[in-house]
Amino acid sequence: MTQMTSITLWVLSGIPFLAGSAAFLWGVFCFLGGPDGRSWSPSALIAWGVSWGIAAACAGLYLLLNRGSTRARRLLLIAWTALLGAAGVIGLLTAVFQGVPAAFAPAVLLILDGLVTATLFRRKRP
Repeated sequence: MTQMTSITLWVLSGIPFLAGSAAFLWGVFCFLGGPDGRSWSPSALIAWGVSWGIAAACAGLYLLLNRGSTRARRLLLIAWTALLGAAGVIGLLTAVFQGVPAAFAPAVLLILDGLVTATLFRRKRP
C-alpha cells in the first residue's frame, strides 16, 4: 500500500512540476519582451513577475508533495537552470542576428543562469 501511495504522489507531483516549468518559461519569454517584443516594458515585466510567482507556488507544491527530498530539489534546479540557459542563449543569438541593441535582457539571463549553475554545482568544503 505504501508503494502505491508513493507512486501516486510521484505522478501527482509531476503536474505542479510541469505547470511550474511552463510558467517559468513563459516568465522568461515575457522578461525578454513577451508577445510585444519590447524588453523592459511595464506589461512584460508585470507578466514576468506574475509568471514567476506562479512558478514559485508550483515549485513549492512540488517540493511539498515530494517531502522536500534532495532529488526533487536537484531535479527542479537542474531543469529550471537548463530552461533559463537555453532561453538566454536563444534570446541573445536572436538579438545579435537581428542587430538589436537590446541584448541586455538575454545577457542578464545568462549571467543569472551562470550564477545559479555555479552555486548548484559548487563543491562543499570540509
